[in-house]
Amino acid sequence: MRTFLELPNGIPLHDTFGRVFSMIDAQQFQLAFWEWVCAVNDLIQESVSRGSNPLPPARNTP
Repeated sequence: MRTFLELPNGIPLHDTFGRVFSMIDAQQFQLAFWEWVCAVNDLIQESVSRGSNPLPPARNTP
């Protein structure tokens, strides 16, 4: 995780995450999330209709 995010005071406690999530308006989050899902779906459908592979091939790892 250090590669992606600098946390000089360490990983926040569970209570901190709870406080942050409690401040998020659930209806606004649902709307924004749904719009994001639809946008990603549109990109995938567009890619599939062009015949290109949107995802790399799966690798079989033991």
